[in-house]
Amino acid sequence: MMTLTKDIQRKEEELSSRLECMREEALVRFSQIVGCKSNVHQMHAHIGRNNNTFVDSVRMQFHSPEDFIARWLNGLTKQIIERKEDIARRRHFGDRKRTEEIIPEMLQNELLREYIHRFLERNFYRNFEARVRAKPDQNLWQVWFGSGKLVWGLLISPTHRFGEWTNDKSQMRRENYAYWTIEHVLETGLIAPESEEPVIFPDIQAFLTFYQTVLARVSNSEYEQAISTRYLDYIRESDAPESVPLLIPELRYAGKEAKHLYRLDFSVLNSYTMRMVAFEISPASSHMSIAGSTKKLKRHSTKSFR
Repeated sequence: MMTLTKDIQRKEEELSSRLECMREEALVRFSQIVGCKSNVHQMHAHIGRNNNTFVDSVRMQFHSPEDFIARWLNGLTKQIIERKEDIARRRHFGDRKRTEEIIPEMLQNELLREYIHRFLERNFYRNFEARVRAKPDQNLWQVWFGSGKLVWGLLISPTHRFGEWTNDKSQMRRENYAYWTIEHVLETGLIAPESEEPVIFPDIQAFLTFYQTVLARVSNSEYEQAISTRYLDYIRESDAPESVPLLIPELRYAGKEAKHLYRLDFSVLNSYTMRMVAFEISPASSHMSIAGSTKKLKRHSTKSFR
């Protein structure tokens, strides 16, 4: 990992040096396109301000700088097509050019096209972890679990707005922890829907105590309590306890609503494959509705799905 980090830093430095060598001439040509003398901050703003408009950085996973650049250009093309009437009207009345007009003209110039490509490549490496990591489906941005009114939430980047808990989308892609792990819980805390502040755990031991005395005690099932005990023992014995996935008790299909029919006894979300493995001790019960569940074994039944 240390070698990879150094390689990324080295690549970013090489790209910065290359952009610096091109910058003076690039700025002259950019000023000609916009029709007035401009500075480097204005030029960079037109290139970089739409990184989350031309591409959906929150949801998309990029496999390489070339992949990021190709999708960025494809997003630019789509926006030009969607706004073609506005662009034509501005041109007719001689209004100030906007980004969706300026960037295409820059791309027609060989030096500026090279500058844009290298600028976007550097952006990829500056945000390497956020660009290459697998992104969860939107229905997993908030995970709610618990029985009855004792509901808890685990959000990727929680923020309380207008009386409701939601995710800070601008921050989500910057989070460095693996989703739905013990580290995730320690970083964000757990959410009680009626509270305006998350429940924060200062260390792993504090969370394990909470899990044992609060989360595990909700169930009356001796089997569920035994599984919880083994899970806690596994974390205590782990060499990297923060990377252990959270064993989610009573995952709620429809979120935090009080009246909730379908739940799963235990669920584990894999932050690398974006898959979920669910354990239902009694699949014939009213907790869940999975096709063919009545034909499954009565104990320790599992199901894996996206």
